[in-house]
Amino acid sequence: MWLRVWCGILIGILLFAGEAVAFTGNEYRGLPEGVRMFYVIGVLDGFGETDAFIKAWRQKDPTLQIDPIMWEGLIGNIVRCTVGKMPFGQLRAIVDKYVADHPAEWHKEMSMLVWSAMQAACPNTVIPDFFKGK
Repeated sequence: MWLRVWCGILIGILLFAGEAVAFTGNEYRGLPEGVRMFYVIGVLDGFGETDAFIKAWRQKDPTLQIDPIMWEGLIGNIVRCTVGKMPFGQLRAIVDKYVADHPAEWHKEMSMLVWSAMQAACPNTVIPDFFKGK
């Protein structure tokens, strides 16, 4: 059973990999539900890997000039709010609702829409002033 599931996932990834690279909310909306879920999982996995990389790099090189409050506000809190706490279907539903509720943003890159959706869903996310346009 699990072999079939993983084979299906692999085939889906291979078939839609070209479409899942830097595309907009308009394109995302046209994807099947399962592919949308894998896209959201991939973006959030990238957030998690980036968060882990920055932490490891800072331990190795304490002189790394990244503002920890900014980093935590941009990515870290989203990772801690979602990873292992929200099932994949919930993550996709959060993003789908955000996209549906914000048609004026459909032309933007989908990875930014995923970030915006998760930022809204994670109550402790701090948005640095320069992202607020101040």
